[in-house]
Amino acid sequence: MKNLKDELNVVIQVGDTFGERKWFEANTHILQERSVYFCAALSNKWATKQGDKYFFQKPNISPRIFETLLRYIYNDGIDLHSFCPLDCLNLLIAADEMIFEELVDDIQTYFIKNKSLWVDKIIIEVLNVVTPRPACMRLNNFCFEEIIQRDADIIFRSPNFKLLHEMTLASILMYDGLSIREIDIWRGLLKWGQANSPLSRKHEDFAKVVSEKNNDYYYLLLKQTLSRLLPFVRFFNIPEDDFIQFVRPFEMILPENLANEYFRIHKFLSTTVHELFPLRFPPMKIDSTIIKPKHASLIASWIDGNTKIESDCIPQTFELLYRSSRDGISAKKFHAKCDKAGPTILLVKLRDSEQILGGYNPITNGFKRAWFTSSRGNETGFVFSFSSEKFIEGAKLSRIVNHLCDLGVQDHPLNGPCFGTGPDLWVNISASGGQKIGQSVRQTYAEKIFGTQGFFSWVELEVFEVIDPRAKDD
Repeated sequence: MKNLKDELNVVIQVGDTFGERKWFEANTHILQERSVYFCAALSNKWATKQGDKYFFQKPNISPRIFETLLRYIYNDGIDLHSFCPLDCLNLLIAADEMIFEELVDDIQTYFIKNKSLWVDKIIIEVLNVVTPRPACMRLNNFCFEEIIQRDADIIFRSPNFKLLHEMTLASILMYDGLSIREIDIWRGLLKWGQANSPLSRKHEDFAKVVSEKNNDYYYLLLKQTLSRLLPFVRFFNIPEDDFIQFVRPFEMILPENLANEYFRIHKFLSTTVHELFPLRFPPMKIDSTIIKPKHASLIASWIDGNTKIESDCIPQTFELLYRSSRDGISAKKFHAKCDKAGPTILLVKLRDSEQILGGYNPITNGFKRAWFTSSRGNETGFVFSFSSEKFIEGAKLSRIVNHLCDLGVQDHPLNGPCFGTGPDLWVNISASGGQKIGQSVRQTYAEKIFGTQGFFSWVELEVFEVIDPRAKDD
């Protein structure tokens, strides 16, 4: 920058909103070449020109953040480790506003890979920043998929919950993966509404004022505050006792006739409520490099005999027993970790494909019987496939043919897992073979799960033990 002293033909006044102000000089050609933003900013509509110099004001950015961006423009590196969490967020806001796409991506990567604990601690502030910004979708997805899915209480019990922007809170309420009861969502929304009502500035305890005054005016203000958020609450999925205790007292702010409709539906259609009004299904926690929690939720529902996710409370957990990339590819290691465990889930990631194959073995792993002879199994076993590690749409489920239940699982001490006699799903992990291959030919299970049927190559294999607390209670 010093070498361009004679060419510094733009003066930028930065700060004011932040209580500090500083002037920076730069070169218009460099600014416009490095940033689309400055092509517009230095136009006649935004900047003024006096003599040979442009004058431009940027009051919504702190001088420190702008100086960092100016050095970035002049090809100087940015050490993100030197910033505190909130300054990193402010840098992200400024970089997005000035359309530094590469820097925006770098900051998101920094948060995700290096400072995920930061994100946990300032989750409210992070969500307020990234939710309205399309360029920050990657960090936004991380917040939802890795934090909110894992523990929605981190949002609803945060002391800063009331600071959520309305748009941010709406995106949370629309999210299917909230691992929290609907009644707790409603109670949290009430607290947010009370804190953000115009009356909250005058009365510290809004709820107490409402109950004491019992004035329609107070309810009207609360209804206005929550009007754009109420449609996202799934009232019909709230148990009747909770609805009577926590929702009905606020009937004045609810959509018209909602309470009457609630009781009518729960009286006459109680067995089909969840079909008419889908539950949120918080995905299961799973330590997998192959599938996402939502896939695990669907598999758990299949284990319960359903064809889709039908519960907002999934009792099973999947405990990782074996991963080929972690534990090595050998039958000895596979059997050492998986035998005597059960029931189990097998997952196989195919090579050069997004496809995932798998199977559910409802009985204990072992190899007491011979290869491809009468083996073991029962009517609850199944095999399956997913077309993508990103989505559960298009999943294929194939349950065992009733009269072939005894052939559901084939055991062998020198090889890996095998389902059916087709084999419907077999994975080679023999140390002597050394090839990452497998085979899928429908025979024992009702439907084919692998489009071409035959041999395939794979890159990762995982086995999980299914732990169901209900089994211990029986």
